[in-house]
Amino acid sequence: MTRIAVKTTHTLADLRDKSTMFLPIANRFVVDANNLGIPQSASYDILERSLSYQFFAQTSHGRAAGDVGKPLFQSAIYNDTATTTFPTSILAHILDANTLIVALPGAHVTLPVSLLQGGAGYNIAASGRLLWWDFSANTYVPARPVDAAKGAPPILYILRIAGGNVDAQVRPLVTQPMRLLSEYTITAADVTNRYCNFMTANTAMDGMIWIDGVLMSSLDVSTSWSAGTCSWNTLRLEGRVEAGMILQGLYEPRI
Repeated sequence: MTRIAVKTTHTLADLRDKSTMFLPIANRFVVDANNLGIPQSASYDILERSLSYQFFAQTSHGRAAGDVGKPLFQSAIYNDTATTTFPTSILAHILDANTLIVALPGAHVTLPVSLLQGGAGYNIAASGRLLWWDFSANTYVPARPVDAAKGAPPILYILRIAGGNVDAQVRPLVTQPMRLLSEYTITAADVTNRYCNFMTANTAMDGMIWIDGVLMSSLDVSTSWSAGTCSWNTLRLEGRVEAGMILQGLYEPRI
């Protein structure tokens, strides 16, 4: 009697545990006697991770186990105070001394709750789900650090906090598009007070302004984008502001 191989179906009752689901793969770099790729298999969670993450080759990258979960600029820890760098990925795993595995925007990451300001006491309801990186404090914080460079973006969106870990999604690592500020006409009262309220508070993260077509620097005026105010007291513009001058600008919306 000859045995004939017959394929049979197998139904998985629960697909949530992706580590129990295996898919066939062929390793073309390892061949058999017929020069065919040797059949192997990989769990679905590993394949899914390989699509969301990326290998980053950097000789002697210098990263250590305690850096996992932190944002990177190339292979260095992202410094939010620098004006010449920006976050490019999240360190997900250290493969060896010369290779990192990094999470790109859109990927889900798990990091220890110790990387959050307040640690296990972080409260989503009170502090929110958006996280910025504070290089000075070596931790994620729920608001842009005061010493951060202009345009430093939020990096993670918290999905949940459980079991000493934070599950989060990597946000697009770019700043929000700049928007045109509504024109504001400086009044006589503004001239007397030496400041003006030119926009609604808590509308903008950052921006730049022009007064009568001249771009203002920190030497000319002091601008509080969170309050929506502009002051020229004791600065270069004092004594030069007149009623009727037009304040214009661009701003980065608060998320």
